[in-house]
Order: sequence, then structure tokens, then C-alpha cells
Amino acid sequence: MLLHIFTILLPCFLLSTLLLVWRFRNMLKPFWKKAVAFLPGVLLPLWGMSLVAHRTFSPEEYKAVGFATIVILGSAAMVMIMALGCLVGRMLRRIAYAEKTVIVLSVACCVLLAVVCCYGYNKGIYHLRVTKEELTFDDLPASFDGYRIVFFSDFHLGTYATDATFPHKVTEALMKEQGDIILFGGDLINYDPRELQPFIKEMERLHAPDGVYAVMGNHDYQVHRKWSSPEACRRSVQELEGLIEKSGWKLLLNASSVVARDTDSIAVVGVENDGNPPFPSLGDLGKALAGVPDSLHHQSFFKILVSHDPTHWKRRVLPDTDIQLTLSGHSHACQLQIGHYSPAAWAYKEWGGLYREEKRCLFVSKGIGEALLNFRFGAWPEINVITLRCKKNENTI
Repeated sequence: MLLHIFTILLPCFLLSTLLLVWRFRNMLKPFWKKAVAFLPGVLLPLWGMSLVAHRTFSPEEYKAVGFATIVILGSAAMVMIMALGCLVGRMLRRIAYAEKTVIVLSVACCVLLAVVCCYGYNKGIYHLRVTKEELTFDDLPASFDGYRIVFFSDFHLGTYATDATFPHKVTEALMKEQGDIILFGGDLINYDPRELQPFIKEMERLHAPDGVYAVMGNHDYQVHRKWSSPEACRRSVQELEGLIEKSGWKLLLNASSVVARDTDSIAVVGVENDGNPPFPSLGDLGKALAGVPDSLHHQSFFKILVSHDPTHWKRRVLPDTDIQLTLSGHSHACQLQIGHYSPAAWAYKEWGGLYREEKRCLFVSKGIGEALLNFRFGAWPEINVITLRCKKNENTI
């Protein structure tokens, strides 16, 4: 994907530079100054292409690629903003001071963008926050009133190379919430199981009374890199599964587990990644629900589904099951959110937070780590605490 992005950026960068060189041609004399002005537009995208084309997918490499990506995208955006400002300014040049005003505003936008990029790269990716939701359900068993789910997703541990400082902070925050159960929504790595090695001890520290459960996300299947054969990819995925289970987490790969309280029970269900192309579609709800009772005490059996891709909810979960609560991640809210707006809304109807369909709920976490771009602004890394409430208990208080 990054290779495609850099390839598209090259002509956009050059066209924007051409417009700027034409606009300021009188200031760029002699000719060699004009030629030099084109160098960033050529060299930056080529730098990115070179990094991507020769990837080894090591954790250390990810930081270099992430830094290059933020520099290239930020530079390209600033050049395009200036080019657009010059174009608009020329169109308004008959109005007094209009062209100068537009150019000044363009420069201000570029400065603001540079500040946002620097903050998002250096601070935003570590700006961990905890969100809290309280959800009431008619058919939640009385014994589970007040049940606390600590949910997190999209850790992308390769983001941190070998530095365990932030993963340790995340582990401490997860444990501090004292959840009855900890659920992970997938995408533990970026590209390779080697990314887990520096953080196995942090993973082993996680525990909860009813256990730590996890599903696989699209990155965990490692389909974003080229393999010598399908078998090599399968072996790598199996290696990752082994490392996850060795750390004490229980993988729910189209499977379920029943949690008991007194005479009541609920089911925790997990499916393999089920997304739209090009993401893997391996989820099997029928298989995952095979061990879940249809009813308990003449009531609908309460089920919590962990499914990495939020599009699964409307495609399969709502029409094919009676699952009351679904937890997802995947979108990252595009790692950019301003107020209630995120570019993720262009691709996902459900991209962050709580969504309801009658009495059924979907919660989409914005995740913790980063994919493709070491940057977060507004869509900060988050841990989600969801407290379940029983409507019957609520009415008796």
C-alpha cells in the first residue's frame, strides 16, 4: 500500500512544485534555482519507494519507514497547500490584497500542519487514554450486573521496535482497571512474529479473574507482505498463535468460552478476521457459536462477540445471529480525529465508539498502536472499559 501511495505522490508533488516554480519564477533566477526546487518532489517519494521496495519487515525497520512516511506525506501536503493557495490567489488577484492574503493563509496552514505532524509523531502515539461505557441489556443475567470488560485492540507491537516503555504503560493501565475479563480485538503485530519477542513479559503480566482472550486481526495473518509460498505464511501465523497462547492469553479462533457466575452464565465468542477485500475473510459464526447454549432459564443466552473488523457486524452478526454485544477495532479512526470527525468515516460507517441497532450494540475501539504511519492526533491510543448492567436490577433500585 505504501508503495502505491508514494507512486501517486510523485506526480502530485511534481505538479505542485511546477505551479510554485511558475508562480515565483522571478525569484528563482538563474535557472539552477528552479531545478533545485524540484529536488524534494523527486527525492522524497523515491526515498519512500526505496525503503518500501527493500523491506525486511524487522521491528527496527518499521520506525525508519514510519519516520519517512510522515516526512514525505507532510512535505507533499504542504507543497500542495501552497500550490493551491497560489492558484486561488491568482484567480482573485483583481481583488485588493486577496492574493497576498491567500498566500499568507496558506503559509499559516503549512506551519499548523508541521506542528500537528511533529506532535502526532512524537507525543500523540503515546497519549494513552481510558474510555468508559455503561451498557444495559434486558437479557443480561442478574449475577453479571456490574460485570467489567476491559477491552483493547490493535496493539501493533512492531510500532515500538524493542522499546517496552509504552507497552509497559499500557499493561499497567489495563491492570489498574481491575476488569473481570480482558479482551483483545486483534492486530497484535504489524508484519512479523519477531515483533512480540521484546514484549512477551508484558503480555504474561496481563491477567483477570475470568481470563484474557484474544482474536486475530488482518495484520496477524501477515498478508501485507510477500511470502515465498503460502506454507511459509501459514508457518509464521502458527508461530504467532503459539507465542500468544504461551503468554497466557486464550485465542478464540471461531470458538467460544462460557463464563459462570453463581447459577448464571454468559458466552465470550471470538471469530477469525472477517473483513471486506483485500482483508482476510475467515470468520465462521456457526462454528464459533456451536458450543453456546441457545437459552438459559428460558432467556436468550447472553453473548459477547469479539470480531476485529467492524463491518462484520452489519454484514453477518446482525442478520445471522442474536449476539447482543460485539467488540471490534481495525479502523484506528484513521489515527486522526478532529472533534467528532475522522477520515475513517469515508471507509467505515462504524469507525469509533458505540453504535446501537435496537437492543444490540457494537463498540469499536480506536486501538493503541499504529499501522503504516507513526502518527496519532485526536484519535489517541485508548483502552476501553465496558460495564454491563442488567435492566431488571436497574428497575429494582
